[in-house]
Amino acid sequence: MLLAAAAVAAGCARRPLAAAPEVAKGSWVAYSADAAPSEVRGSAVSRETWAPIRYGYVIAESHGLRRTTAVDTAGRFRLALAPGRWRVRATIMGFAPQTLDVRVDGERGYAVRFALTPWPEEMRNVRTVASSSSRPMRAAGSTVSDPPIPDPSNPRR
Repeated sequence: MLLAAAAVAAGCARRPLAAAPEVAKGSWVAYSADAAPSEVRGSAVSRETWAPIRYGYVIAESHGLRRTTAVDTAGRFRLALAPGRWRVRATIMGFAPQTLDVRVDGERGYAVRFALTPWPEEMRNVRTVASSSSRPMRAAGSTVSDPPIPDPSNPRR
């Protein structure tokens, strides 16, 4: 109850989420006085350390529409969505993906927090490609070459 009172005092009121097996403890959806109408703002944090997670994607889908945004270096994201029911999914390498349902009513903004569980991923079919260039560099006893940088003013190159 104290948590709900703090949320209301902070400008947002939590609403219950439907129980889903992939929703981790610590994840939530709330109304936000700071977000513009139909805007979904949020963050992605590690469920183990509560530290922000960077460099991932948040994808929202509703009736064939899809909106995607990147998670920034502080673990935050922002999406403008049309009114309706949206499935909002966080996908970040090294963490189990997670989906939350958000009902956008067009009158309020929403705050979302994804508390993601670390999930080791095996990377398959990684291929390293090298090519020669006119600018070799020396690094730790090896010769490393940069690929040529295309000149946008010269389409033939």
